[in-house]
Amino acid sequence: MRPNYSTYLQTFAQNRLVQHFLFWVLSLYVLFRLFNVNAHMQLTDFYYTLLFHLSLVILVYFNTQFLLPRLLSQNRYIWYLLSAVALIAIASLFNQFTFTTLTDWLLPGYYFISYYTVWDITQFMLAYWAISTILKLAKSWFKVSEQNKKIQELQQQKTAVELSALKAQINPHFLFNSLNNIYSLALYEDKKTPEALLQLSQCMRYVLYDGNRDEIQLAAEIDFLKNYSSLFLLRNQPELDFKAHYPTHIPEIKIAPLLLLNLLENAFKHLKTNRKKESYIHLYLSIKEQLVYFDLQNSRQAKDDKEPGNGLGLENLQRRLQLLYPDRYELLIVPRPDYFQVSLSLNLTT
Repeated sequence: MRPNYSTYLQTFAQNRLVQHFLFWVLSLYVLFRLFNVNAHMQLTDFYYTLLFHLSLVILVYFNTQFLLPRLLSQNRYIWYLLSAVALIAIASLFNQFTFTTLTDWLLPGYYFISYYTVWDITQFMLAYWAISTILKLAKSWFKVSEQNKKIQELQQQKTAVELSALKAQINPHFLFNSLNNIYSLALYEDKKTPEALLQLSQCMRYVLYDGNRDEIQLAAEIDFLKNYSSLFLLRNQPELDFKAHYPTHIPEIKIAPLLLLNLLENAFKHLKTNRKKESYIHLYLSIKEQLVYFDLQNSRQAKDDKEPGNGLGLENLQRRLQLLYPDRYELLIVPRPDYFQVSLSLNLTT
């Protein structure tokens, strides 16, 4: 197996110690070339460059390790600027102190003088302060950008897992209701039982195969709603006023599969027969460009709030809409003692 040199180089380049080492090596080289006035390199010039870097090191690390994280990152801009000015002044004075006094202790066999004025040294300090600040902020920006990228990836993974869980709630619920309907037909040896099984087979094919996709053609979703309604009406048609309006022309736009099923399934599930008044489900679906409007109203008796399972389908729908179409939908729920109405406006613009 061949070694991955690009990975090694990337890891090496991202090492913090390596970054600092390369920065100071480059700094030593540039200033050494600047301070070396002779044609040949001399050891004295190298020592001078090293001594000059003492004040630069103090300035750079005090700025990056203390002032920037404790003042600038806390939005204390005025205090940071004042502290930076004071730091530049102190580093400039320390540079002069290095060549007037400190060199006698560090290198007693050499004699150095400061070739630059206080203003010249201050300009050096100002340049290194600016460079260190820019590099630190750039590194912080890249770190934040990388963290945001990781957070976004984790959020996408979390969303995918949550959507899968929500779909898993839909499929058993749909199958349970459909089998209940067919079981009722079979008990009375109804001749519609084979037709109901065929309807269920078509619906389950859509749920198992198309339902696992991220998006499906809106026309396929509408066909599924029609098949699902027909399956339910095989047993309930004589006592139920079911009216459904679908557009004759359906544009080629895509929608999350099984999204509209929650609304229709909720109407069928919580439909209550009222002997004094005809039970009904009225469905209206219209499409205008990329905007889908779905309105559903069904009759019901006064609902017991303690009835188990109330609203589970709508809660499922709301969560899926939040995950799939944030800021692109409006869901209006109107509960009344004798009817229940839900309206959904969905923008399918990609």
